[in-house]
Amino acid sequence: MSLERIETFISKEGNCYNIIFSVFQQERIPIEIQKTLIDVTISIENQICLNGVETLGKIADIIKNYLDENDVILYSYCDNKDINRSIKKQELYPQHYRSLLFTSLFNKYNTLNYINEVIVIADEDYGHHYIHLIAKVEDKDVLDLLTDTLINFGK
Repeated sequence: MSLERIETFISKEGNCYNIIFSVFQQERIPIEIQKTLIDVTISIENQICLNGVETLGKIADIIKNYLDENDVILYSYCDNKDINRSIKKQELYPQHYRSLLFTSLFNKYNTLNYINEVIVIADEDYGHHYIHLIAKVEDKDVLDLLTDTLINFGK
């Protein structure tokens, strides 16, 4: 099965999601890293209403199944496109809110077999940049090397 794929589903609320897995540009990854890095994009084509917790669980299942089937590390960048937030979360930049949502999703649905490394690159002008690296626990050393690379890239 190809590493590049799109998983599409429609939530019970009627929102249409695409979970896109694409191979990250290998020339941008340190030569020491022998794992394929996969860029994960979660996009919504038509948002009819806010999602329930079941939708987040479905997204988590798709990501977990992909990791179970492939020997890779996942990379996800939280973009700054506006997102519906509760009144208590309005002060957060959209990318920060997405990162918190993604972390909650990971913590709620994760088995103990995976690590979610959150990297924050400071940017006072446009809001910090949030990157998630997800890997199997046995790939912790590779994850640490990637984390160091990305942190130093932001300096």
